[in-house]
Amino acid sequence: MTGQLSFDWDAAARKPEPVRRVSDLLVTTATPPPPAKIEFPFLPPRLPRKTLSRVVEKFFRDRGVPYVSVDDAKRALFASAKLASFHFVSYNKLGPNWLVWAAHLHKEAKIDMKEWEKVFGEGFLAVVAKQRANGELEFKTLEGKQVELS
Repeated sequence: MTGQLSFDWDAAARKPEPVRRVSDLLVTTATPPPPAKIEFPFLPPRLPRKTLSRVVEKFFRDRGVPYVSVDDAKRALFASAKLASFHFVSYNKLGPNWLVWAAHLHKEAKIDMKEWEKVFGEGFLAVVAKQRANGELEFKTLEGKQVELS
């Protein structure tokens, strides 16, 4: 019967399925499927960023300034202090040694840096490192006064 149309009388005689509740139609899964990864071909690849602490460390090294990087092992020594940890201790020939914060200084971190000055005592000054738009570093006290290495 090629080329002829046929009609299924048995299917037409069957009753349609009853309408179910919407909740019966929903299928729930334990975990939703992961979102589709969208790639934008017009975005340039990201270049690795130099963190401010790396820039500060290079600054100290290039100028022969004695310093200690406060890494995780050293932070563990002060774990009970419950204070935000600074990044470097730099030792100046003349003037106070610096406790260097090399990141954006939030209100809580500023309070913690004042506490670190008390912990280390006389001869130590909390200093915040910032990188200017031209790439140069500047160091300021917690009060905003610019300081220079001695």
